[in-house]
Parts: sequence; structure tokens; C-alpha cells
Amino acid sequence: MTRTRETADIVGHVKRNGATRYKNLYLPSSLSIGRGCPRCSALVVRRLVSLTSTVDAFRIHGVSKPRSKPVVWPRRLPLPWMLMVSLMALLVAAAPAEAVERLAVLELSGGNLTQDEQSILSDEVRGVVVKALADGVQVMTRENMEVMLSDMGIDAACVAEGACEVETARNLGVDYVVTGSVGAMGELLMLSLKLHDTRNGQLLASERAKGSDSVDLLNGISAAAKALVAPLSKSVDKGPPEWLGGDDAFLSLWRTCADKSEEECRSAANPFILGKTRSVADVLRVFRSGCDQGVGWSCGHLARMYYSGVGVEEDRASAVSLFDRACNAGHATSCDNVGALYLNGTTGVPRDMDKGASALQRGCDVGRPSACKGVGIYYRHMAVPKNPGKAVAPFGKACQLGSAEGCGQLSGMYELGEGVAQDWTKSLSYGEMACEGGRPVSCDNVGIMYENGSGTTKDDGKAAEAYAKGCRGDYALSCHRLGYVMLFGTDVAKDEGKAVVLFRKSCEGGIMEGCKNLASMLAGGQGVPKDEKEAVSLFRKACDGEFASACSALGLMVRDGLGVPKSASKARLLFAKACDAGDEEGCELQ
Repeated sequence: MTRTRETADIVGHVKRNGATRYKNLYLPSSLSIGRGCPRCSALVVRRLVSLTSTVDAFRIHGVSKPRSKPVVWPRRLPLPWMLMVSLMALLVAAAPAEAVERLAVLELSGGNLTQDEQSILSDEVRGVVVKALADGVQVMTRENMEVMLSDMGIDAACVAEGACEVETARNLGVDYVVTGSVGAMGELLMLSLKLHDTRNGQLLASERAKGSDSVDLLNGISAAAKALVAPLSKSVDKGPPEWLGGDDAFLSLWRTCADKSEEECRSAANPFILGKTRSVADVLRVFRSGCDQGVGWSCGHLARMYYSGVGVEEDRASAVSLFDRACNAGHATSCDNVGALYLNGTTGVPRDMDKGASALQRGCDVGRPSACKGVGIYYRHMAVPKNPGKAVAPFGKACQLGSAEGCGQLSGMYELGEGVAQDWTKSLSYGEMACEGGRPVSCDNVGIMYENGSGTTKDDGKAAEAYAKGCRGDYALSCHRLGYVMLFGTDVAKDEGKAVVLFRKSCEGGIMEGCKNLASMLAGGQGVPKDEKEAVSLFRKACDGEFASACSALGLMVRDGLGVPKSASKARLLFAKACDAGDEEGCELQ
């Protein structure tokens, strides 16, 4: 089978998406030991001496055919220091009620799901919870939760035991925990979600979702997860926060950013950042206050002002720090931004691939498709060494969240057998999703697969449909391939006139083969009035563009004086150029 050419623009991805783990530390408000799960408690006791701080997880081609294609803490502290740590913990535990509450979403279990499916479903629940709770409750990322569990010596088997889930969450220092399991009921998968208050073990809510398979189940998670945490949402809805200063304009922005998408929040914030709604000084003051209260979008927009030097002196290092705080607070767009800045490096901030990938993973964890795609791009193309196997899950989640690029990358990986077993059928399926999502290069690849019968039955009609979509997306190579199918396809009505139009469009798009094919049709009057002068011009363009057979064709026109003065010597030079470039006809003619 002919292999398609999966053509991701890696340089573009680096520019757009700009990776040891990046951790902040905090002292937990409680460290509950000895209740509910003896096995887990024993593990914690064995590690308590070394556990003096935990990770703060609550914080970013006649006509030629187209060619197919990490803070290090001491292990032990002197007893007086250990007592001081304990006293500090008690003081924190006695903090005022308005302290920010924290929640962890533990990984889903059961249902004979693969690890990737469990991760994607768990991340979907986590992302919905982050959005539903907005600024009221801080949600822990999976990555930092895993670090903390590892530091406490708790393994996945312990967490999977139902009696241990609430206990585990207490040891993580969170106030609430969401747990879930998937089971089979007939031909359906059933997801059961539960919300517990870790301080008293009370079951606050439970919800269910069902689906015919893991993908269908993913689509039903959003409503269930949002309903599950509704009691918390109500408990934290205490009206406008004081840091808004009672200003109606800022109140409107707060409501937009709390209730609508990050894109709508960004659009609403733009007039403020530009000083069109309130003075830039007032905007900076309010955004700083919100950021100090842990409001993700407020940190994110403040970061934008420092990055661009709006109302303050441009300070990229401060912008990166603020984007990182916003990302840790669940502002997914900021995870994209800080990830890109670390991956590329910027003024005052050296390039750090690990931090960049970590920030993108946090964005992916809360359901940002572009962040998931960025994680995949990192592992597939940028990590040292590259690890395409780890790119499969983030690309899969990006695809399921509607990222055409994520689907297209997966298509290419299955086509090439890169990080996965080669599977033309899956490559075609993901390619079609990417094409429908507006990725023209994937439409082109799908067309090639149908034209060649790769992973499906050969079908020129479907190939033509796919090429047409790619061409409409201004992917010039698809226009050229469609023109060829219009001339020689077996399941498509021959249409020389359309082929001429398509070859012209591909030529204008920089496809030299399209220029050569259009010239051939003009020279012969095929589907268009004969025009030898334009044919010569197009042959020359293709020849100058290093399309060898066009040099041979131009040589023939020059030799015979068609549309150009006759010259045997010039013709021989053109034949020699074609031959040197590998064109057999040029070698025969010189």
C-alpha cells in the first residue's frame, strides 16, 4: 500500500504552543492518620518522619500523477523542628472559615477500561469540576496528586479500595473528594460518581452516567459531574467578592468569566486591559486583588498586561510567573500560554521543555484541547528522546474534545505505526474526523487512502470528495489530486474543464506539478482553448521550481518552436537539466 505523507508543521507548533516536574509546596491543613484504612495509615506512618511538606497541587506530474506520500527537603528533621511543623499544621487547621477549600478527583476505576481510557475519562470529570466550581474551590491536578501519594508511600491499589478513598483524600489535605467507578450492565458502561466531605466522611452527592462504549460514556460525563458538585457550587456562591470594589463594570466581567467560556472571558476583558472601560490603573489593582485571592482568570489577564507592557513596564518573567499561577488555579488558557513560553523561552525566562510540557499537561487535565494537543506534540516531536507512545493519550483526548489537529496527529501515527501498532483502518477513521473538523491536510490523506485502497476499499468517488474538502480548505495539493482524479478516476465522471480549473488553483498554490499539468493541457487544447505561449510560461515556472519533467516538456516546446522561438541549443540545455534532476525522458532527448 502507498503510504500517505503526514505533514505536521512542527516549527509552527513550537511557535504556537511554546517540558523534571514543576512543583510548588504548601503545608497541608490536616494530616489524618489511623481511621478507615489501616493499610494506608500504616504506610503514611512509616513515611511521616520524612513528610515535612507536601506538594501544593492547587495551583499551565502529458499529465503526471500526484505523488503519494521538580524542592528537595531533608529526609529527617530534628525533633524540635518536627514539633514546630506539627504546631504549624494545627494553626493552619484552625484558620478562618473563609480559607479556600480544596478538592481532589481520584482516578476512575473498573469497567475493563484501558489505562488511557481511564485517564481521559478521569480528566474529563476533573475538567468539568474545575469549570463548575469556578473560583470557589481549588481542584488538584492528577500529576501533583500522584507526586503526593508517592511521597506518602501510598500505592494505586490502596486508593482503589473504597474504604480508603476518603482517607487518602484526607492525607492529601483536601476538603472534598470525587471518586468514581465504571461497571458493565448488559451492553452498557455505567459510571458511578460520588462526592464526599473528607472532614466528616459524609456522602454529599452521587450521580451516574452511561454509554455504549468509552467514547459514548465520555459524552455523558459532563452533566453528571456538573450535577455532582452542584452542592459545593451553591455553598460557595456568596455573591460578588469584595475585591471587585462594588464596581458594576468589574462585576459584569466577573460574571462573564465565572459563567462563560474562557474565550468569552478573554473578549470581555480586552476593553478593560486596553483602558477603554476603566482606567488601566484600576484594572491592574482589581486584577492583582483577584489574583491574590487565587482567581485564575484574574491572574491570567494580569499576566497578559505584564507580557505586553500595558499599564506596566513589560516584564516577561513576571508574566510567566502569573500565567503559571493562573494555570495552577485552573485557567486552562494560561496553561497554554505558560507552556508555550517555557517551550520557546522568552526575555528573562530561559527555555525549559519540562516546565512547558508540565504546564500543557495541567491545561489538558482541565479539558483544554489545544493543551492536550501540545502535550502530544511535545512527546512525539520535541522530547529528548522522543516518546510517541506517550503522545497517544493526549492526542486522543484532544481529538475527543474536538481538536482536528489531535485527530490528524493520531491518524498519522496509526498510518506510520509510530508509538502504536500500524493500523490503516484507524488511520482512516481518525483522518476522517480531522477532515470533518477542518484540517485540510487530513482530507488530502483520506483521499489518498481511498484512492489507493489503504485501510478501506478503493473508491475514487470518496477520494474525490475528500480531495474536494481539502481543496476548499486551500490545501493546494488536494486541488491537484482532485484534478487528476477528474481526468483518470474510475468512479468519477471525467471532466477536463474542472481539471484545468483545479490544476490552475494548485499551481497558484505553489504546486509545480499542477503548473506542469496545466501547461500540458494548454499546449494540447485539452479542456481549454489551446494556448502555447501560456503553456511555455507555465512549463518554465515548473522547471524553475525544480519539477524535472517540466524541463523536458519545455525543451520540446523550444526545440519545435511552439509558443517560443525555436532553438535546438536551448532545448538541449533544458533536456540536460531535466536529466540531471532525474527525468529519464530528458536523458533520452538530450
